Amino acid sequence: MITPMTLAHCTFEKHSTTATLAFDIIVLAACTLALFLLRKHTQHFWRHVLAMAVGILIFEMFTGPMWLNQRLGKFAYFYTDVSWILTVGWTTMILGVVLLVDRWKPEWSATKRYFTYLGALLPLVLIAEIIVVNMGIRSYAAEVLAATSGVMIFKVPIEVLY
Repeated sequence: MITPMTLAHCTFEKHSTTATLAFDIIVLAACTLALFLLRKHTQHFWRHVLAMAVGILIFEMFTGPMWLNQRLGKFAYFYTDVSWILTVGWTTMILGVVLLVDRWKPEWSATKRYFTYLGALLPLVLIAEIIVVNMGIRSYAAEVLAATSGVMIFKVPIEVLY
């Protein structure tokens, strides 16, 4: 059965705009710089990168029906609207925070470091989500919007904080 959600994912826009191409370049440049700087100070660095990227990719694959990622350029997708550019961006942001906190405060308990990760990532993720939504890269499925409170922060449902 074809639902509106299925149809939306079949007809999304893959063609990039100047702004989304700039976004792609900025994400890839930031990732390259972060990986270059972080790898020097982390044992088994590439294992960490691979584990984080696979975890984020699995998350994106399973939650894909919740939103539509578009306009990143035909080269930026590897499955329907799942973008490797966004996977790289989220991986860099999350792994960067985890590795920096672990290096900054290795003596802290895992619980304390975990809540520090969350405290650092909360504003970063909110800002990143606001950027991709307002650039037209990401939009939410009607079902997601119907399930939210309707309270928005720059076009992003407040529930993104969860």
